Amino acid sequence: MTRTFWITLFMLLSSLLFGKNESAISDSLNFVYNQSILDPISKNYSSIFVTKKGIEGYGFFDNRAGFINVRGVGQGRRVAIYRDGIPMNLQIDGMPLIDIFNMGYVDNISIEKGSSSLIYGKNAFGGVVNITSFTDTTYGNSANTTIGYGSFNTQNYNLNSKLNRDKFISNLSLNYKSSDGHRANSDFSRFDLYLRTQYKLNGNYNLKLNGSFTDVFSRNPGIVNRPLLRSLSDINIATISFELSNKFSKANGGLILYTTIYRNSINEGFVPSDFPTEYQSIFKERIFGVRGNEDFTLKNSSILSAGFDYSYNAGNILRDYFKNIENNQELLDANISELSMYAILKHKFFDVFTLEGGIRYTNNKSFKNEVTPHLGFVLERERYSVNGKISKGYRSPSIMELYYGNASNPDLLQESAVTYESSIEYNFLDNRLFSKFTLFYIDMWNMVEQKRIMGIPKNLNTGFSESKGFELDFRYTVNDIWKVTGNYSLTNVSPLTIHVPESIINLSFLYSKYPFDAVIAYSNAKGYCINIFTKQKNSYSLFDFKGYYHTKIYGYRSSFFVLCDNLLGESYSINQGFRMPGVTFFLGFELKL
Repeated sequence: MTRTFWITLFMLLSSLLFGKNESAISDSLNFVYNQSILDPISKNYSSIFVTKKGIEGYGFFDNRAGFINVRGVGQGRRVAIYRDGIPMNLQIDGMPLIDIFNMGYVDNISIEKGSSSLIYGKNAFGGVVNITSFTDTTYGNSANTTIGYGSFNTQNYNLNSKLNRDKFISNLSLNYKSSDGHRANSDFSRFDLYLRTQYKLNGNYNLKLNGSFTDVFSRNPGIVNRPLLRSLSDINIATISFELSNKFSKANGGLILYTTIYRNSINEGFVPSDFPTEYQSIFKERIFGVRGNEDFTLKNSSILSAGFDYSYNAGNILRDYFKNIENNQELLDANISELSMYAILKHKFFDVFTLEGGIRYTNNKSFKNEVTPHLGFVLERERYSVNGKISKGYRSPSIMELYYGNASNPDLLQESAVTYESSIEYNFLDNRLFSKFTLFYIDMWNMVEQKRIMGIPKNLNTGFSESKGFELDFRYTVNDIWKVTGNYSLTNVSPLTIHVPESIINLSFLYSKYPFDAVIAYSNAKGYCINIFTKQKNSYSLFDFKGYYHTKIYGYRSSFFVLCDNLLGESYSINQGFRMPGVTFFLGFELKL
């Protein structure tokens, strides 16, 4: 308690002296560029680290990848992923479906750092990744297509179309991507369809109906010194959502209903000297949810926000024998439901100081009721602003952690975290140089860890952990042609945690003068652990290049582009035993009709 008191006092005092942000809730957003193909998450944000095993196709196997760690917290289950307001984390094992996101329809990616459960609930333990799809609202019809080809027979085909007539808008995206991979048996393919429709009922209400289907096939080659054969994953996922939004002079909000059906067939494979596996594991999950929120502007210019969300997740695991279906076994059949309500009150004093506080109440049939508070403030001046916040996050254990296998434990408690954060933003040189400095401390407890009791593995709430560090972000507009962006972060996590770099540097030089756009990027990750038992650490330094040439063909806008990753051919691994590819090229063409 004493430590928490002094940490809180230090953060609030340092915020008053030095720091700010635009919102005490949405306070940790960094530089976002609409053309996300130029700015992947792992090279555009401070304190963000994404695990990888190759070109793509992270897979759903042992030593799986595609995890997003935010300020040293994540490891797959502890960062929430949202796409267009819908949670994309599976509850059967808590993992996000990174494989299903095709950047062809993505308009914007924003990241909430630190505990964010006040609004986003479970899984927002260490942060939130919000993915917003592109919706063209201009009147008329249009379409664009992208075709690309690159190293290791990597192919990408993308088609987007838009129909806008009076009150109705429809956007359809079709995407296909495949690659042979940079190792034997590391190929993957992905097809996805995403339909977004919108109908304007009147000046106050909008209806939206969205639907998506994704099929992902990938192979796991195994670690370099123990390759695998027939290690396959075939994922099908379908999502449908319905949204009714409203906008008035003193109130605005919306209601979202969504359902997701997930199926993943996994064959763990075998080493060449062994016999082929006789079965595959089939993971199924059915998800249903409702989310609603409303913002009210009160007479004294205060803003009151209230919301709720309900989710129901049913998971099933089947062992499916190829030749003897009579031996099929149902290994798991369980469900989890959760109902939450929250309220946030924000008030601005003297047009310079904003104070906000909120609380969330969660009822989960599998755990005790959870209370999630939040307190934050913003002090704004003409050239600088100061921010401070204290917020709580929690993670509900997954269905597998509770009920699957010998290590399962139905008595697990929810993991908890409290984030203390302060920051300052300052503009120099007539606002051409933007800078931001952030201090953070995250206190975590009831962490779920697998321990051995008399040689038998068991999931237990035994872990205490902390993460502390600082971030420095900047953006400098040299002139109308050149811009420079960068960030540096230093993170210390105790005890030692896998895939958490001690420091991260990202630096980008952007050139834009018609008809050319180009980015030269440098990224360095130092001292990330790849084996928790041997405490082995790795580092890497990478140079990337992205270039666009814009022109017109028969009056239609078009672009040719080239992407080159790892220009110097750095040899490195992020997941142990999975060497990353060397220099890779990707050439493409985009046509807008």
